[in-house]
Amino acid sequence: MDHPCLVIPLLPGKTDAARAFQREVDTTRKADYARTLRRLGVTREYLFIAELPGGDQVVLYWDSSD
Repeated sequence: MDHPCLVIPLLPGKTDAARAFQREVDTTRKADYARTLRRLGVTREYLFIAELPGGDQVVLYWDSSD
């Protein structure tokens, strides 16, 4: 099993847009997103926004079958 983890810096002022995107993925686009994750072999996903002194970052962790 693979465990990819990505850390992606957010541009200044884009944290609210990232949160809005995640809300959309968790609500109105949930079925589409779940289908995409299954197709990719992702069995679990964690997404966090880390608020750091150097700027906010998205932390994305997946469990994947390959």
